[in-house]
Amino acid sequence: ILFTCDLLPTFEDYPAEIMENEYDLTMTELTHHRIFRALDKLMFTKTKFMIFSHVYDLYHGAGKKDAERLLNMLPYKYEIAYDGYEFVL
Repeated sequence: ILFTCDLLPTFEDYPAEIMENEYDLTMTELTHHRIFRALDKLMFTKTKFMIFSHVYDLYHGAGKKDAERLLNMLPYKYEIAYDGYEFVL
């Protein structure tokens, strides 16, 4: 399991470790950057499952479809964890 915590808007601090070694689960935030800027690194993330937490208002309501349109391109399963979501590991 790897947690990234908050990242820079440029996504330049996304850990290279995630693209070099496969994890069963990774968790990263979805507030301080935009998906379209992060997509090139997210595409090469080696994980079986990604949880996106700390979700920016832009990706709530009608914006959820925009987020899913981009995230559905990822080669692994994911979930957008909105406030109140729970996951059992």
